[in-house]
Amino acid sequence: MACFSLVLQLELLNTTWYNRLHWCLLTGFHF
Repeated sequence: MACFSLVLQLELLNTTWYNRLHWCLLTGFHF
C-alpha cells in the first residue's frame, strides 16, 4: 500500500506541474 500511495502522490505532482506549464503557455500566447 505504501508503494501505491507514493505512486499516487507522484502522479498528482506531475499533473500539477503539467497544469502549471499548460497555463503558463496559454497566458504566454495571450500576452
